[in-house]
Amino acid sequence: MLERFAQEDRIRIGSPQKNLQVKLLRKLPGEHQFVAYLDAIGAVDGQRRIIDWKTTTSCYVEAPDGLLSLDPQLICYSWMSGISEVALVVFVRKRSPEIQYLKASISAEHSQEFGRVVENTVAQIASGHFASHSGIRFPQNGCINCPHLGLCLKNRSW
Repeated sequence: MLERFAQEDRIRIGSPQKNLQVKLLRKLPGEHQFVAYLDAIGAVDGQRRIIDWKTTTSCYVEAPDGLLSLDPQLICYSWMSGISEVALVVFVRKRSPEIQYLKASISAEHSQEFGRVVENTVAQIASGHFASHSGIRFPQNGCINCPHLGLCLKNRSW
């Protein structure tokens, strides 16, 4: 599959030491930071994009149009880097292996909304406010009606 990938020659990554496994830090309010690791920044079919490598045993769906632009991980990477063009390069391991090159554009609105969600989440964590979570009811857990089931810090039995 890697030989096929090299033969297709659709990916270019200049300065691999700098553009592979790229660590990005973003300052948030309250002296907090958000950290992301991008697989690569390079060109797919001649266009600069964030590249995320994936391996799977079945193909990713390509329809409906625009579906990939809703992927939270790609939205996060776009928000962190300021690069709106993204791509998944998917190595599909099956009887007849294939490589998918899935491209999308992340809108400024999606990127900004992601930033707001991150900031709100960090503020809630910093204030000690945790949203209700359904969790899992274990036999030894006597908290039947608690909205924080599965998150309770007072339950040390698990």
